[in-house]
Amino acid sequence: MVRPAASLAALLFAAMGATASAAQEAGRGGVSVSAPAPIEAESIQHIEVVVEGRMVEVRARTRDGALTLEADPIFEALESRAEIEESLLVYRRFQDGAELSIDFADGKVRANGLVLGALPGFETRDQADTWLSVNAISVLTGAVADENPAGHWTFTLDERLRPKFDLDLWVAGELIETAGNDPRTIGPVLLIPLEGIADALGHGLELGPEPGEITVTRVQDAAVITLDTSSGLVTVNGVPRGVTADVAYIDLERLLLPASAVETLTGTHIVLEPGSSRIDVTLDERLGGGALPGPRVVDEAAETPLTIETLKFDIGDRASNSAVLYGRWGGFNGRLRYETVGGVRSLEEQQPAWVSLDVQSLDGWVATLGDSTSQFRELAGVDESRIRGAAWRQQRPSGAILAIAAGVPINGAVQVTDQASRPTFGGLAAGARLISQDSETEYGVSASLSDDGRAQRLVASAQKDIRHEVTHGLEAVSVAADAGVFNDPEGVGVDVRGRADVVYRLNEQATTQVSVSYDGARFSKPTSIVSPPSDELVPTLPTEEVDESEAPAAGDPASFFNSDGSSRFIAQASVGWRATENWGPIANFAATTRVNYSRFGGASSSQAVAGSASANARVRPLGLDLSLDGSIASTQSDGQTTQSVSVSSRALRRFDWGTIQANYTFTDIGGVTTQNAVGNISVKPVRANLGKGARVSAGPAASVVWTPEAVSARAGVRATASSGSAFGDRFQVDGQFSALQSVNPEDRSTDLFGSLSARYAITRDIALEASYFDDFAGRRDVMIGLRGRIHFNEPRRHTRPKDGRGVLKGQVFFDENRDGVRQPNEPGVSRVTVSVRGTGLALGVDRNGYYTIHNMKTGLFNIDIDRRSLPLGLLPPEDFRARATVGDGQITTLDIPLIASGQIRGAVFVDANGNGETDRGEARVEGALLSLERTDQDGEILSSRAAAFGQFGFENLPPGDYVLRVAVAEAVHEFPVSLTEDNLFAELPAGLPGDDPPPENEPDAPFQQVSPVAMEAPLATP
Repeated sequence: MVRPAASLAALLFAAMGATASAAQEAGRGGVSVSAPAPIEAESIQHIEVVVEGRMVEVRARTRDGALTLEADPIFEALESRAEIEESLLVYRRFQDGAELSIDFADGKVRANGLVLGALPGFETRDQADTWLSVNAISVLTGAVADENPAGHWTFTLDERLRPKFDLDLWVAGELIETAGNDPRTIGPVLLIPLEGIADALGHGLELGPEPGEITVTRVQDAAVITLDTSSGLVTVNGVPRGVTADVAYIDLERLLLPASAVETLTGTHIVLEPGSSRIDVTLDERLGGGALPGPRVVDEAAETPLTIETLKFDIGDRASNSAVLYGRWGGFNGRLRYETVGGVRSLEEQQPAWVSLDVQSLDGWVATLGDSTSQFRELAGVDESRIRGAAWRQQRPSGAILAIAAGVPINGAVQVTDQASRPTFGGLAAGARLISQDSETEYGVSASLSDDGRAQRLVASAQKDIRHEVTHGLEAVSVAADAGVFNDPEGVGVDVRGRADVVYRLNEQATTQVSVSYDGARFSKPTSIVSPPSDELVPTLPTEEVDESEAPAAGDPASFFNSDGSSRFIAQASVGWRATENWGPIANFAATTRVNYSRFGGASSSQAVAGSASANARVRPLGLDLSLDGSIASTQSDGQTTQSVSVSSRALRRFDWGTIQANYTFTDIGGVTTQNAVGNISVKPVRANLGKGARVSAGPAASVVWTPEAVSARAGVRATASSGSAFGDRFQVDGQFSALQSVNPEDRSTDLFGSLSARYAITRDIALEASYFDDFAGRRDVMIGLRGRIHFNEPRRHTRPKDGRGVLKGQVFFDENRDGVRQPNEPGVSRVTVSVRGTGLALGVDRNGYYTIHNMKTGLFNIDIDRRSLPLGLLPPEDFRARATVGDGQITTLDIPLIASGQIRGAVFVDANGNGETDRGEARVEGALLSLERTDQDGEILSSRAAAFGQFGFENLPPGDYVLRVAVAEAVHEFPVSLTEDNLFAELPAGLPGDDPPPENEPDAPFQQVSPVAMEAPLATP
């Protein structure tokens, strides 16, 4: 670290020389004071002197015509102090930390122990004091003494000892606003505001707990560094590590510390170049090299104006038209969604199918106005889900989620066209739900009012889930219960419903599950009787008229626990078993058996008992998959008993050329039996690639259906085609066609089907789409639509992080000019996976390359990119270090550049037939020496060796012309290859003549003969 400093000896000698004339005058008694000079030998007077522009009163005396001053007030004015040690006067100068002394026994002056010389005309004595000549005061303080025209002595510090304030503080290349607490120099000591640096780097900063202690928690490595400002002792994680210098200069009130102390606490290097006003603070290379924390989340939010982020739209002539607008303002993220009931043909319908405004606060709560669904089961107690009203939810500090919703629930739909209907709403519903952090416990309350106002419900709900990871024993228990108060035409009453599920693992192979549910009669009835609008086009079910004179009065005790509805009781038990070992030729055997019992009470009660079993396995030698299902049930209703039996089986066999499948089903319901068997044969389609991604495929299929009455068979073919980029990168056409021919002698019908779809990309995010359908029997249809999104600004995807957490975000982008900085015209790269090393965090970026990791722990992290997810020809720069420091409550932005990276891959092989291609059976050459040289301009020659199966690869290559040289024994073979901006990937088969000798460095295994399967494996970079 370079700090402004002056040679101490030079400064002292300059001060001694500058005061020589003043000393001579002092020797003749030439001093002006506020009163006439005394004529007595040792008369003492009070005079005024000016110290650094400040008037100070000191005592003065003359002896034998020589003037001496009591220097204590001058020392105090210069913020320095003096001590007396017998004949030694020691002065500790505040401005540069120098320790100077005068030995009254011989008049010698020392600086930091170094003898500088003797004061001229000094009167020696045995005991030191602070009565000094003007010259001696100047030497000790470094202040130039002068007698001004007004007759006062002035002491002015040498310029080299004056503090410097006009300094700029730069942290990691960013100018830091110090808000009046500016850095400064005092002599050779540079004082830095610790708080500004700690905030810029994301470090934690605390005072105490002991008086005079400063503690910094470094975010990069979580080290806790404590400085005792009284002693200078530094401890790291509680272990003493040494003493820092210049602690006497620390200003605790302003937290101004010497640069050396700041370096120790923050893990930085601080440099002030001579003659410069810029102080550069950089993290130590072991802690730095990455993105630093930026603004605090709350501060950034407070300064955020109304910002439109994205508009998504979907416009078509048939399906619903929709538009979703995303934006942010202050501490809120917003989403406005509007959806019509149909396409452009239904625009006359003004009522929307969906309209909502979602607002998310950075504090974590989310509110919705308009249409919403009860995502957290706020209205489950009254059996409602979608409402048009308001909803609010928030995750509390404990981690629990509180959700509230109220509005008008959906109660039906009105048909407006042949293909579109709009929802209708009626009544009222409201509810609240509290869900624990682990989602295992829920409590809720909900209420509803029917559309006609004649039915009300108030329901309290509770749910508890318990889960265990076990190999045997109780695995899971789930219990839910609702208790409600009802007021409807039947009167006032209460009812309950509940559900319980238990999963018990008998052993590693078998698991049993028992489920029981009960719905009281009032819960089984619909919430309200809906009176649809008069313009409804869909038929409605007739409703039974209610004679209010015969209805029980509200609060009638006889109706309190009764209802003419039907209660429901359902119980189910099942056991599943799976073999852990194969039984000879039988593999993957698994079986399940299940028993069900249900009862519906009320005026017309019924009950049913059913049992079922299923099994599946694979016959390994045949490659045959088999499954068998069977069930038997008995139902009693109105005194009548009905029994049913069902059996079905399936067999599946896969071949290299296709699949054969056979199914058989038998049912007997009340003595009426049906049975059928179906066989299907499908052949893998034959595919042909036509270049530029264009392809066609076709595959035949046949089926046979048997019933006791008849046998029928059909055969046909299905073909698909895609244009790929044959019509350009923006336009693509896909088509399907199928023909199915009946081969029955009495029925020779043919069924045809065809469809065609086209997509034209107007921009990267906006496309025009159309489709056509035809069954070649008179039914055909055409649809057209425009869908896409318009991006205006980068989205904000985070809320306020928890204590001790921060936000890491950024964009993976294509760095066209390779400067490592994202420019406005450089696009994002989609489908890239970003991960944080050592945390298990991994996520994919969005379609524009943006990623956000919310609530990350603070610290220094290495960010990785899964290279398997990168588009072909793009790689991170070799010198790019994806590191980021996450600060408490702060946003760290790390943009990750990708550059065009040419790749040349291939294999060295013996080209036996001389066709230049790697054919089956041709040997691969391992260990051949390879060199790649750029021929269109000078560049580095890259070297490598052929790896397993002769494979090689060079990457991170700029566009240009290259030549690959392969050295085998004494022969060198050259293979030219070029990379262009449009095609940065080249596959280069390096075929050697069949008579080439083996490489000398591999005498025992010159060639590797590989199987065709191995030869077709993807090439890998050595």
